[in-house]
Amino acid sequence: MKNLDIELLLMKAWPSLYEEEYDGWILRYSKGYTKRANSVNFISESLLRFEEKVNYCNEFYKGFNKSVVYKLIDDNMEIDRKLEELGLEKREEVSVEECLLDNLIIKESNGYVVWGFSEEWVTFFTKENKLSFQETLILKEILLKNDNNCFYVYEKEENQIVAVAMAVIFGENLCIFNVYVKDGFRKRNYGKKIVYKILEEGKKKNVKRAYLQVLESNKIAKKLYGKIGFVHKYSSWYRY
Repeated sequence: MKNLDIELLLMKAWPSLYEEEYDGWILRYSKGYTKRANSVNFISESLLRFEEKVNYCNEFYKGFNKSVVYKLIDDNMEIDRKLEELGLEKREEVSVEECLLDNLIIKESNGYVVWGFSEEWVTFFTKENKLSFQETLILKEILLKNDNNCFYVYEKEENQIVAVAMAVIFGENLCIFNVYVKDGFRKRNYGKKIVYKILEEGKKKNVKRAYLQVLESNKIAKKLYGKIGFVHKYSSWYRY
């Protein structure tokens, strides 16, 4: 898949609560929860002047009492240069990674899989990440938008959840989000097990390609995903 097609897939898999297209730019807003759901994305050629569009984005997010966050990928270098000239700093560089499942040997996991919304999963995830009550409500609203094609995975030890992740399937493509291992249980292969469980479930649904995003600075996670079979596809980052 082309980089832009993957970006559109990831946006669909992690939907925003409100979305507006403006001359090839997509403005996403979700009450401030996660940058990927509250940022400007570039999807096609533009006809209007760059300065005019920047002003529009400023006014759009000003209406929500938020500052503009721009999300860019390797394909957006000209726009990135212009945003840099405006003084916006490049932050949080991410590697978008792809895994082809056809010939992948998947190691079985004893993890639990729940299709559709999982209150148990959300309770664990929000508590571990110290989300506020309002953030928890927004997260639930986002997750429920893909309830029919989303599944949740978790690993347990002594009847307590120690690792979680979630995935969304669209046709032959699968997107993985929120891989998290509880403090005190890291470096015990739970991260690898939970990703294998997702890929195993994806294969049952005839998934051909899996995608995830990992911070470039997170060398441990990048190494783990590489051992599973994920390879770097392109980079994305924010400017604000």
